[in-house]
Amino acid sequence: MPNHKTYSFDLRLERRQVEECLLAVFHTILFQRSMCKVVFRDEDKGAFASGALGYEDRDCDLINYTYVRSSSAKLIRTVHDQVKAFVEALRANEKIESSQVSLQFVQKDPSARNWFGISTQEVTVWEEWVVNLKFVNFVTEKDRKISMEAVGSNLTSVVFDILDHISNETYVPAMPNEEAKLPGVFDTTYDDIMPYNFQWSTTVDAAEAGESSAGLGIGKFFRGTLYY
Repeated sequence: MPNHKTYSFDLRLERRQVEECLLAVFHTILFQRSMCKVVFRDEDKGAFASGALGYEDRDCDLINYTYVRSSSAKLIRTVHDQVKAFVEALRANEKIESSQVSLQFVQKDPSARNWFGISTQEVTVWEEWVVNLKFVNFVTEKDRKISMEAVGSNLTSVVFDILDHISNETYVPAMPNEEAKLPGVFDTTYDDIMPYNFQWSTTVDAAEAGESSAGLGIGKFFRGTLYY
């Protein structure tokens, strides 16, 4: 497998806009990195997609922006829970001036073994999306309205870049030729969608915050998949 590609974006915004901004970015990526459930034919081991990939528009309240996300209730809840946990951790320390969140797509090899010959699941990152956040504060309502427009415009550019990168991407894991191998590439725990396996990572500006990310409770989640 080639070295994984990393795409990075910078966003300058108010803390109150963080949740909507991250939801817009990561739902966009996950919608593009998901497919319909796959069904295998026993007789020839061929695979075909079952159903359609549902989607819905979502309007932001604090940003002048509308994004598209999967209509899968479970995936919506998964993303919301992870982003919400990150936002709550940020609220625990107002001194934090910057932070970073990344979404990684991975392949899993359940056949891997450690030095003692014990079976272990090896995880390899093949793509990573990094969002760098810089927090600003506005006092007047006029400035906040300007911020809604500015962040919306910046977010639009970020989403266009995401779509451009994905449309020109040269590598994604090959579709498994057996149903038993699907979990190595896709998260098959969803009933109505099949995203590529993914995990999350978060960091804060420890120097400015005066605390480590572990101290803030942001460090390691394992999901559904948070990993750091």
